[in-house]
Amino acid sequence: MKNRIRATRLCSMVLVALLALWASIGLAADPAAALTVVGADGAKRSWSLEDLRRLPAQEFTAIDPWEKAPHAYRGVLLTEVIKASGHALKPWIWVFASNGYKVGVSWKDAARMGHILAFDMDGLALADHPKGSNKAPLMVAIPFTADSDVEVYKHQLVWMVARLELKE
Repeated sequence: MKNRIRATRLCSMVLVALLALWASIGLAADPAAALTVVGADGAKRSWSLEDLRRLPAQEFTAIDPWEKAPHAYRGVLLTEVIKASGHALKPWIWVFASNGYKVGVSWKDAARMGHILAFDMDGLALADHPKGSNKAPLMVAIPFTADSDVEVYKHQLVWMVARLELKE
């Protein structure tokens, strides 16, 4: 009987630890949320796709550096999502994908180059696009031009964006 009680307590402790870990990495966010924005103070703001679509959208056509083909992207400026979330501006925006990929984007680069959180590609929601469904629900798109240094910035084209974190 004592072993059973110990095993139950141990399982309970492990479950609590896993739930705490799950919450700390942002996976326990609102299930309807497409994006969670975390301020430097730890405060979180969740956004549904519908919420993001209500913000002022940007559109551009750019060459996908992997496909070498042009696509029309529509979404919200990365900097505007942060501002609309009510968080203080910080030098770095860390972008986290649901597959574990993460990358730091400097605030200056995002503002200067016009990074967007795209929800549409070629007039279709990413989830409905034949070449975008593996990038859904959100992706970072950059309006590369002929004189852009694509090799320096293409690692910032994050697919399956789930969370943004602001850091010093």
